[in-house]
Amino acid sequence: MKRTTILLIGCVAVSAVALGAGYIMGGVYIGGLVALLAAALWLLAAFLGNRTAATTLGWVCFSGAAAAGMLIGLQAGLMLVALVAALCAWDIANFEQRLSAAARVDNAALLERRHLRALALTGAAGLALGAAALLARMEISFGAAAVAAVAAVVLLGWLARSEG
Repeated sequence: MKRTTILLIGCVAVSAVALGAGYIMGGVYIGGLVALLAAALWLLAAFLGNRTAATTLGWVCFSGAAAAGMLIGLQAGLMLVALVAALCAWDIANFEQRLSAAARVDNAALLERRHLRALALTGAAGLALGAAALLARMEISFGAAAVAAVAAVVLLGWLARSEG
């Protein structure tokens, strides 16, 4: 089994466990069961059907469930982990799709390592910034938030280019 396939399965599993645990800890037991069932369906559809469509649908469903969990007051840290892991699974599936669609790829192993390294850095940054946002209690204006968001995007773009 390819490394990206193992990572895809792992990311979906982490997302489902975090989402399920958050819902179960919040007393919404059916939500925990639905998260595990959704993960099984996501993986089944990804391996038996159109991986890109299945993964996009899985990512949208898990993101929506994480957002709903935040809105109803479930464990925010678990919802953040579920969201980042689902986004990583989506990225890995799309990377695999683009790689397999290419007629010829020179040094595919190096390309894969670089992509996974950049994904790990982006995922870690997302978790760190998300955790900081959950822990920090401060009010800033919309303009300051917009400037910070643009700065973060520029910094991540610069980091991605320096990896390439």
